[in-house]
This record gives sequence, structure tokens and C-alpha cells, in this order.
Amino acid sequence: MGFFKNLFGGKKDDADDAPFVSEDMLERQEWSKEQWQDHVEEDWGNIWDLDDEGQKCNHFDKNELLKEIKNNKELAKKVLKKNGWVLDDFSDELKNDKEVVLIAVSPDNGGAPAYRWASEELQKDPDVIAATKKGNLADDFDEDEGLYL
Repeated sequence: MGFFKNLFGGKKDDADDAPFVSEDMLERQEWSKEQWQDHVEEDWGNIWDLDDEGQKCNHFDKNELLKEIKNNKELAKKVLKKNGWVLDDFSDELKNDKEVVLIAVSPDNGGAPAYRWASEELQKDPDVIAATKKGNLADDFDEDEGLYL
């Protein structure tokens, strides 16, 4: 209804600014930190459930848990071995961790696209550059010439 009010000059409702809250979100607001951690570890895509603006957490600070999860090196390594592209979801500290970035840029885990989310420092690191190229360029590609041999 708010859309049409705005479209035709009516006043905006306070409800128009309220985030959507589903039945699942209402149930999850009672979850413990451990339940949330399990939910995210089960499938990294579930991080967006926790990060959703409308999701409340009654028993702990949601932002602290998000920070803790996004800075968890062991979880990052596990997740990035499945999908290096999600390096962007992790903390700046982990984007500057060579071990983590090497996993993300491996051609088996996402390859070159993950490189863009590595820290500026690691984007210049010879080992990271080599790992990014490995398996992402044809074997006969001459980097200096930009030509196939």
C-alpha cells in the first residue's frame, strides 16, 4: 500500500521502512549462538539469514557474532575450499591472510575471480599471482607477448 501512497502523493507509512520478517526469522530470533554457527557452517549461504536486517537475535549481539564468523580462519578455509568466490564475505584481516587467499584463488576453488577480493598487499604477492594464474591461463599463453605460442 505504501508504494501507491507514494506514487499518488500520499504520506509514507512507518511500516514502509520496516524490514520484512518471516515466520522462520521469528523462530530463529530465539536461537543460541551455537545454533547460528551450526546453521552457517552447514551452508555458507545461510550467513545471509543472520545478516538480514530484519533478523533479530534475542540472546546475543548479532553483529558480534557476524564479526566472529567472518573472522574465523578455519571456517574460511573450509568454505573457500568449496567456493573461493566468497572471499569477499570474510573480514579484511582474512583477505590479507596469505594462506586463506591462496585457497580462494586456487583454480579448484574459484580461481582468478577471487583474486580481486584479496588485500592490495596480497594482490602484489608473487605466490598469490602465480596461484591465480595456475590453471586459469592456457599452458601455451605467453604473458609477455599476450599471444598463444
